[in-house]
This record gives sequence, C-alpha cells and structure tokens, in this order.
Amino acid sequence: AEYMGEEVEMDDACFDDNTSHENESEPMDRLVQDAKRKANLKQVEKKNAAYYPYSGKGVDLGEASNEAKPIEILFKSLRENAISLSLIFGRMGFTLSEDGGQWTNVMQQIIMILDNLEPLANAMQEVAANIETNTKVPEGNGLRSILSAVRVCLYRLMSVLASSEAAIQNRSAFVFKSSGLYEQTSDLTVVLGALYSLMSLGMIHSNKMNSAYLFGLFIRDKDSQMLLNHAREIDFSGLYANRSFAFQYRGKLGDLMRGLTTVTASHMYGWDKGTSSWAKKLYGAVGMTQMINKDNRGSEMNRMQWNSDPLLHRFVYEQNLRFFFGLVDRTTPPTLQCNRVFSIDSSNDVFLTNTLGQRICVIASGRAKIECRLISKYERAGSGTGHSQGPPLSRRLIIYITGGEFLVNDRRSPEKHLRVWADSTQSPILSVTYSVSPEAPFPQAVNECFYAYAWALANCKSLGTTAEHIALCGDSAGGCLAMSVAMRAQNDSIQMPAGIFLLYPTLNVCKTMSVSRLLSFIDPVMNFGMLRTSCSAFCGELHENSTSPVLSPLLADDATLSRLPKIRIMVGEFDPLLDDSVALIAKLRAIGKTPDLLVLKGMCRGFMQLCHVEGQPSEAAKIAVEWVRTILSL
Repeated sequence: AEYMGEEVEMDDACFDDNTSHENESEPMDRLVQDAKRKANLKQVEKKNAAYYPYSGKGVDLGEASNEAKPIEILFKSLRENAISLSLIFGRMGFTLSEDGGQWTNVMQQIIMILDNLEPLANAMQEVAANIETNTKVPEGNGLRSILSAVRVCLYRLMSVLASSEAAIQNRSAFVFKSSGLYEQTSDLTVVLGALYSLMSLGMIHSNKMNSAYLFGLFIRDKDSQMLLNHAREIDFSGLYANRSFAFQYRGKLGDLMRGLTTVTASHMYGWDKGTSSWAKKLYGAVGMTQMINKDNRGSEMNRMQWNSDPLLHRFVYEQNLRFFFGLVDRTTPPTLQCNRVFSIDSSNDVFLTNTLGQRICVIASGRAKIECRLISKYERAGSGTGHSQGPPLSRRLIIYITGGEFLVNDRRSPEKHLRVWADSTQSPILSVTYSVSPEAPFPQAVNECFYAYAWALANCKSLGTTAEHIALCGDSAGGCLAMSVAMRAQNDSIQMPAGIFLLYPTLNVCKTMSVSRLLSFIDPVMNFGMLRTSCSAFCGELHENSTSPVLSPLLADDATLSRLPKIRIMVGEFDPLLDDSVALIAKLRAIGKTPDLLVLKGMCRGFMQLCHVEGQPSEAAKIAVEWVRTILSL
C-alpha cells in the first residue's frame, strides 16, 4: 500500500488466507504476528486519514479541501486504489468473499471508466475556464456543476474503497460482507458511468460553438435537437434505480431526494393506471410498494424523462408537494397579525399616474379574480381592514410572484420564508398567484401579474403601505414573471421597483440547450420531461424560439436591461436552469451593471423550502432576508 509517496510494509499474511506460517503453532509467535498486523493497520489508517479529507462514513462536501485538490489528483488516487484492491483480491484467491470475482470485475470497470472520463474532465475544465473569462461570472456555470458532480462521485468512491481496504487488511470477512461495501461500490460505479455519458453530451454541446450564443452557454435549435437525439440513446434507468441516485446531494438532503424519486415514480405509475383523479392518487399510493423494486423505479423515471404531457407533470408536481409538506416540512414560522387570502377583482381597468405625470390605464387582465395573499407582521392603522389602531402605514412593500414551473399554483411553498421576511423587514408582502399552463398560456400569466402590480400601486393603502420602496421578487417561474413585470412597468413609465430579487428563476423558455440543462437527466427535483414540457406549455401557440423578452427575459436587449433596477439572484449549484441565471448576470455585467449572484454549492432547485434539512439553505435564507432589507433601504 502506498499513500502520499510513502510506503507501508505489509506482511503477506495481511492479505492471503493461503499463506502458510511456519511458526503458527507457537502461541508467542502468533501474538507477535497479530501485533505486527495491528501495527501495520494503524500505520495505514493514519496515512489514510492524512491523505483523504473524509471519514469512512462518507464525504463532507462542505470541506474547503474538496475544492483545493485538483481533479487530476482525485483521478490518480482513485485509479491507484482500484488497482491496489484488484491486486489484493487476486492475491487472496477470492477466499475472503464468494463475491471476490465480482469485486475484481467492478475494480476493472472503475479503471476503464476513469481512463475514459479523465480526458473529458480535463477538456471540460478548459472550456469552463474560457466560459468564465467570456462571461466574467466566476461564481459558477453548468460545466463547473457537472465537474463538481464528478468530484463528489470520485470522493465517495474513494471513501468506500478506503473502507473496503481497511476491512480486508483487518481480515474481517463479517464486516466486509455485512457493511454493504460491494453494493455501494457497484452503485457508485453505475453513477460514474452515467456521469461519463453526461460529460460526453456536455462536450458535444461545447463543440457546437459555431451556433452558440449568450457567451457560449446556449446552442441554437438545430444543434440542440441533435444533442437531444444523442441523449435519447442513453438509458439512465440504471441510475434512477440506483441507491446512490441523488449522490450529488449530501446528508439528509440526499436521503430526501432519493425518497422523492420513489414517490415520483409511484405517481407516474398511478397516472397510467387510474382513469380519474382519485383513482390516479389511489394507484399512486399503491404503486409505492411496486417502486420499492429498483428496476420498476428506474423504468418509470426513465419514461418520465421523455413524457411531454403537461397534465402528468402537474399531477406529479402536486403529489410531490403533498409528500413534502405532509412528511418533511416540520418548521414553525413566525406568528404574524396579518396572513389572509383575498382576490383582486380584475374585471375593471386600473388607472395610474406614471412617472411622466401622465394618466395611464392598465387594462383588465381577462380573468375575473386574481388570488393573492397579504402577509404582514402588523395590522396597520388606515389599511382599510377596519383597524383604527396599530402602527402607521409602512413606506415599503414586497411583491412576490409564486413559482410552480408554469404548471401549478404553488401558493403554499413560499409562505414560510415570506413570513420570515415579513417579520424581519416589518413590511407588508403581497404574494401573487396566476393562471397556469396549458389552460392559460402566455401572455395570460404575465398580464395577470402586471395587473396585480399596478393594482398594488393604486391601492397600496389597503395593503398597509405607501409603497415608496418596492422589492419585486419571485421564485422559479415567478422569477420569469417578475422580470417580465419589471420590463412592462419600464415600458409604461410607471413606478419601478427599487430592486429585483430572484430565486432559481426560469429566464429562457426557448428549446435551446445549455450544459446545466443536461443536469435534469440526473436531477430528482426537475427532470428533463418537466423542464421541456413546462416551457412548451407556457409558450402555447407562440413558437418556443420566439425572441420576445417578455416571454424569455434572458433575451432582453442591452437598452432594456440597462434601465432595470439592481438584480440579485440566488440559485443552486445543481439547478438545471443555472445557466439561465449565469447568462443574465453576464449580460448585465457586460453593460456595466453590478448584479449579485449567489450559487449555493451542493444545492438543488427549490432549496428555500429545505431550510430545515441542511445547513447551507439556512445560511441562504439569512442572506435572502438581508438582500430584501437592502432593496427596501433598511
């Protein structure tokens, strides 16, 4: 065994059950042999601890040392570990375990994959560095996220192989068999193979720079379709069936994502079996027993990647929300005096005086009622609620447009963090929902959100504010709509928000592909089927490659972007729509603006609903509150 260039002498007796010991009959000699073996094992464990920045229980993805080690070192170390274990099993004659031959085959598979994966990783690092130079966005991009996923997998494999080697050197066949080390190694080998396929697709994308735009982050329609044709040839069902699926997420978050995968597959099963909504839910609940079988789970998830039925994806999304809030979300948000749902009558036009002193009319949205929620720490005097006592009207207002991937009215998800915002800023929050696709495609949702924005300006006192400072916020699809509302307010010269804060926004609904969108093939939150179907449903009859900035805010011209207030974006490292945010930040910095971008390492899409699961989202929640307070000049 060799670690950090230092050799540790190991007696053959540590490896080989067939080794004869001349003095084994002597009790004292046997004690000496055992003492030497234990001393050798301690030396190996000590050098393992010095070399690997993890424990045998797994990888701490938050450690700075993970980022410090070049990926070439990881490839080299893992390859040496695999070769070493392969030789050890060969010398043992497979006597330690009946699965020894399978272990040797797995080690050979790992070595073969590493030999093919390393050149791709090196090439991808060069492309990622060029992208960062072009965009002036060092915070991250899709290429870096895929490389980060590779890094996580390499570390986890190194951890499992180190534990395996320690068990072998300790001659503990029971520990070796009962620990599931073979299963863990086999599963991670499948993950490594899937990452090789994903990186191959990423390099196909990078080789299409002749059709690239938006700083090389996206490729155009024809080449995007060619890339997807290659993706269709890859069978990811083995990955979805894998116990190491969602490997890129650490700790409790990874466990949650694996559970979510089983729930998603069961609802896919229920959708096919049931003929009514209740039947689909019932079959979905029954299907949980079917999806425990990994092959069934993998098959259902693989089918979902290419399913384009928006009603299916809405059904699965809604059932997953019930799973999350019913079983996972146990947090208690602050108690507020005001948290009520009401409807805006949008059948009448709204009249406003714009910044030029002109009287303008915002026409009715076309929908009779727009459902909103008012969240405030206080019932304020003069707010139109009948309260004559209480704090005076606030000078500030937060307008928040909810997400739901254009398919679902996700009213419940943001409520808890909005209650935290209301408590911290002591400002009223107007949370706006809207008509969803495919029943109400573009521009219906944009019209409704803009009407609600104009209504809030005209009726601000009824919300408990004078609305002198407005923070316009949104998550997911709501981020897209918030940008569209800001651009329409700019065009009509009505009061602009003081700042825009977006959480993991959808900014480009075109069919064009970016490298980060390839992450949807290994993502349990937003799979590729949902990504493509939600965007297509939102576009409706309008062609998905329309260059309208109201449809895809990322395509806004420099003149439009230059007149917008400061934009702040928070997004997860493994969000399939990461490159949407990176491209927008790059465009803003290219014209001299100073936007803020925070890419949360190791985080998924929708992380604000996971603040109680892991440490990083909790820190993100604190930063989000500070950003909102900054926009409101607090």
